[in-house]
Amino acid sequence: MTEQQMQTAAWLERYQQSLADEKRLLEEMQMVRSRAERVTKALRLAVVQGGSGGPDAVQRGAEQLWWLADRLQQRAEESVRRRVEIQKALDTVEDAKLRTLLELRYVLGLRWEEVSERMHIDSRWLRRLHPRALDAVKPAARGLQ
Repeated sequence: MTEQQMQTAAWLERYQQSLADEKRLLEEMQMVRSRAERVTKALRLAVVQGGSGGPDAVQRGAEQLWWLADRLQQRAEESVRRRVEIQKALDTVEDAKLRTLLELRYVLGLRWEEVSERMHIDSRWLRRLHPRALDAVKPAARGLQ
């Protein structure tokens, strides 16, 4: 691939990267929530048995969850912006087959084998079409000159 094609592919991959960031944040939130639930149960047990509670641990967990939820919201908004930018750029590709290839690969994030199956095209031929599809994305539409 040429340098220009590699830049275009990297630009298109940003959407899938945003989705992966969102997924990681959700997993981290689930981990923090689970930890907070365990701490809360332990505190209840300590109170029932006459011990002193540790509300600071619960407060820290709540703060972490709030912070993660805020980051997740920011990432989700970024993903939507990237998705719109990428779709506008892909809409400049006049050849429907090339546009479909790019959408399946970079918007849906399918592996080459899956793209090949969906398009009913041999995967080797598909990989030869890929650089042509990248070239078909108009430079101005993708913010690259």
